[in-house]
Amino acid sequence: MKRALVSVLLFVPLWVQADSVLRDPTRPPTWEQGAVAGLEGGLRLEAIKRGQGRPLATLSGQSLRVGDEIDGMRLIRIGESSVLLEGPEGRKELRLTPTVERSMRPKSAAGGK
Repeated sequence: MKRALVSVLLFVPLWVQADSVLRDPTRPPTWEQGAVAGLEGGLRLEAIKRGQGRPLATLSGQSLRVGDEIDGMRLIRIGESSVLLEGPEGRKELRLTPTVERSMRPKSAAGGK
């Protein structure tokens, strides 16, 4: 009996430690519970789906169509890669990807590349 109790007591700390160390391998490395709360309004655009019917946007896990509301804001437009929301504080555009500024790279003097 003592041996079984000692065995259990020895393995419980290992089990608790393994639970805190082992992570879901499919979870992105920077994912944390509640990480979205740092974003303005807590909303993020995750997907835009277009088909034969009206377009559908997925914002923070909710599928919405034009006219639907989320967090006190109304979805007023679904574009190719962004959505436009309108609320008490005005309009806000959410994009699937961050804005990328493109500029011409100067040619090098040596090779003209």
